[in-house]
Amino acid sequence: MVTPLIISFFFSQINQANQDRQNQSSRESSMIEAIKKQIISEDEQTSIIGLESLEMFPVNDQAHLNVVTSLIFSKLTFEAKGYEMQKKQASSNKKSPRDPARIETACIEALSRIHEKCSANTRFDLSNKSLMHIYLRGADLSRANFRAANLTEASLDKAHFNEANLSEAVLYGAGLRGADFNKANLHGADFKGAHLDGVKNLTQKQLDTAFCDKFTSLPIGLRCKKG
Repeated sequence: MVTPLIISFFFSQINQANQDRQNQSSRESSMIEAIKKQIISEDEQTSIIGLESLEMFPVNDQAHLNVVTSLIFSKLTFEAKGYEMQKKQASSNKKSPRDPARIETACIEALSRIHEKCSANTRFDLSNKSLMHIYLRGADLSRANFRAANLTEASLDKAHFNEANLSEAVLYGAGLRGADFNKANLHGADFKGAHLDGVKNLTQKQLDTAFCDKFTSLPIGLRCKKG
């Protein structure tokens, strides 16, 4: 027989579990807010310390991973805008691969370590994001979702896009020299003016679903429809 005492104990356990979850969520929110302040700091060393602290945050589910990656990509986007502003002020039309700021290198290293912690059911989700001029040279972006993202003139040389989703992404003028596209989804991707010299594991079948123009540089033997 289920007595009132047993029922009371059962509900008290449920209430305690709910309270524990709320406390955990509150601690995580406070932790993220503190790390965010460090990462957005104008002091480079403080930002790097924030990135290193971010790696301790759990990424066992997609929601947690989204929080972590949004902070890193926000910093990278901020740095990219700063670089473009400096370039305009210097009246520079330089198109060759640029050197990264120390903080950009730190962001890429943090992404790499976080990527190693991801489960098979989670991935970086940058769909529909504006990532113009962002620096991600050599970054491991395997399985990442860049669907409809704006990667105009992004520095993506030697990046790893293994099984990544780049469908409908805008990669106008992007540097992709030596990037790895193994099993990447390129349906509707815009590679106009992009530099694809020396790319790895890029097939004609993949390119048949993408768009290029006369300014797109492709490996010998591959072609892409104009659009």
